Amino acid sequence: MDRAESRRDSGFALLVVIWATGILGLLFMTYIAAARYRAIEAASLSQHARAEAMANIGIKIAILDLLSGSSQGRARSGRFGADGTQVGCTLGDGWTVAISVADEGGKVDLNTANMELVDALIRGVSADGEAAALIVRNIKGLRELSQDTGSTASGGSSSVRALKSVFELDQIPGVGRDLFRALLPLVTVNSGSTGFDPAVAPQQLLVALAPGGAALSREVARRDLPALYITETAGRAFLIGSEALAGTGVRFARDAVVEISQDLPTGYRIREWREGLPRSDADAGGRLPPC
Repeated sequence: MDRAESRRDSGFALLVVIWATGILGLLFMTYIAAARYRAIEAASLSQHARAEAMANIGIKIAILDLLSGSSQGRARSGRFGADGTQVGCTLGDGWTVAISVADEGGKVDLNTANMELVDALIRGVSADGEAAALIVRNIKGLRELSQDTGSTASGGSSSVRALKSVFELDQIPGVGRDLFRALLPLVTVNSGSTGFDPAVAPQQLLVALAPGGAALSREVARRDLPALYITETAGRAFLIGSEALAGTGVRFARDAVVEISQDLPTGYRIREWREGLPRSDADAGGRLPPC
């Protein structure tokens, strides 16, 4: 082998070494970056899981509050009210929880409410009169069908609900996305009432039912709205909302429909779990009392 060939072989070997070193370095950097991203992802998942746990704690706090105010088969929320207004508190380590309790008796039950009330609500919220009339007809049709099905299945007594969840409302022909969002906080399928109780009703419901859309106070609503609209709440079914927020900005919202009854072994049962929508004020954490 002459000297020129030896130099070519040495140069090729050097290139191979440099190429291999570069590949190894790239693989090493890729591994480091992947490990870093896995660590970030694990931390994010951990924070999310903790936020979910904190939101569940908020649900339990509200249930305990309801149980402490339960007497004669009727529950009353003392600390959080019963009209859906959020109340915040802190759980330490930079965590805040916003809790709301809404008595389902303050809403319009799509399964059992007087159809005149259902009609007034839909028309009060919808800007399209023809669409509102279609929706009311469809709800009435579903109720009649469920009554017939329940009567056949149980030998004469209806036990089948037309809607099992308020989220089924968006499946009714005529209910668009905007109308669904507007109706969602005003309706229920859990009160079993023919009317609603203005004392715990959302303010938006009182506006929707008021002549001309003027805001009504709870006292005026009880006095001036048709008597068939008004039914005192049984204080048994509640929608509890709980949103946990970390100082880092991680948040998780959880809702639960809860039945409170002294006839139940634990005094309550969860009728429905929902993943809630963010609602709380992220800047209010420093002004909140401990939970």
